[in-house]
Amino acid sequence: MDFMKTYQAQCCERFGYLGFKKLGNTHWRVVNDVIQTFHLQRGRGGLSWCRIQFGITPLCFGFSRNFVWHGCAPNFNHTVFPDCTIWQWQYDSKSEESILECIESLIEYIQTFLITYFERGIDCMSAREENLKLFHSMFEQRCAFLRDNPWQRQYTVSDEEYKKRLSGGEGECYMALKTGAYAIAAEYFSNLVAARSKLNEAEQSEKDKEYIKGWNQLLERALAQDNDFFARYLAANERKSRIALGLEKE
Repeated sequence: MDFMKTYQAQCCERFGYLGFKKLGNTHWRVVNDVIQTFHLQRGRGGLSWCRIQFGITPLCFGFSRNFVWHGCAPNFNHTVFPDCTIWQWQYDSKSEESILECIESLIEYIQTFLITYFERGIDCMSAREENLKLFHSMFEQRCAFLRDNPWQRQYTVSDEEYKKRLSGGEGECYMALKTGAYAIAAEYFSNLVAARSKLNEAEQSEKDKEYIKGWNQLLERALAQDNDFFARYLAANERKSRIALGLEKE
């Protein structure tokens, strides 16, 4: 039995009527000014495991087709089970029964958790709120689990890595811009600049410098609450995203 063909057929049957389309291993739909995606990753080298990346990204982020093809970023891809560490679905690639059980478990997870998450995050304002709630929920769940299982800490990312996400990332920053929450967006940009600067304190690459320069320019505009600039900038980004998705012609 072909795992991917069976999984894709199930997704088409169960979620196609909700407007989800397929691009590679990613299923996506546009609702108002955001794109909602879930993307299946599988183990390489004969390893029979898979995991789901998912997220809600603002169209005004200005992304490419490859961005969607590879699952979109930023997104969530861990802590999908209560113990905070087992985030992979396992199956026996030689067993039809095992494959079907795994796919049914994936579909159930998408139906019961992801679809309800998507239904609550239907535009930039509600999606940012949902993402931040999810960040906090995941962090609290993780803290509770590690209090009871301290030996598992060696298998998880640091508390600091989790805390960085509690205020959101670049996607949430653009959602804030779209809703006119400039003070919040400015805080995001400041955090992004600080994080990228700290990442390569010794020597920044040209790519790092470009990111920091761009974020600083947007930070200045956000602090100035430059409505005219952001109306043009975000509209251009949104058009770029729609063209990448084939929703508009270039």
